[in-house]
Amino acid sequence: MRARLRIVDTSVRVSRWNVAASAVLAESGGESLLRFHRYVPCVLLGNGQKFAEAARNGPWEIARRVTGGGAVYMDPGILAWDLFVDGRDPKAFAATVGIAIAAAVTRLGAPAAYVPPHDVRVGGEKISGSSGLVSGSRLMLQGTLVATLDREAFAKSLVMPGPVRVASLSEFLTPLPPMDAIMEAVADALCASLDRTAQPGDLTDAENAAIDAAYRGEIGTDAFVYGTEAPCAAS
Repeated sequence: MRARLRIVDTSVRVSRWNVAASAVLAESGGESLLRFHRYVPCVLLGNGQKFAEAARNGPWEIARRVTGGGAVYMDPGILAWDLFVDGRDPKAFAATVGIAIAAAVTRLGAPAAYVPPHDVRVGGEKISGSSGLVSGSRLMLQGTLVATLDREAFAKSLVMPGPVRVASLSEFLTPLPPMDAIMEAVADALCASLDRTAQPGDLTDAENAAIDAAYRGEIGTDAFVYGTEAPCAAS
């Protein structure tokens, strides 16, 4: 019998709650889990980044991820996902997931390729990226798949958007599939690659309580996000 992959969708939430959810679920152990989620407009700083060097203030939230990597702009048109499994080889895990995401995008109609270590590209343009961490025997990989992109907000919110042009599915697919269809394609591809059986569900009451506690107690605070920097250090 194949192991199960619990799949939940927490929809659009404020940025710091989403970060708290990722942190709590990474430490929870137990079954394999795929969480789809989306953000109100925001910039997510990498765990080790300084705000003033990575982002600018504007009509978007600022949050700090528990994973590394560079700052990214997020809004409801960008699908985010957290994937948690038990394992010992994060590089192989990242490659397996990247190949699966490329397969999902190709299934949607835009021929895509996995570009190690963390990108998925269509026609050489990045539409998906990921970063991860290891917590004991639990691997977490976080990723995004850009369905639509507010290029003005993307450019204004980040100090250095990056050397690789970020594209969106909407530039390659007309009409753009609804977000539910995009999530279904990603979930199906990940289940096939990881040899898991999909089990749609919701976060438990205990998980929600732990996430709310982390959000209100640390991750949702300016001290966690900015450290010793003033919140208005950049504009």
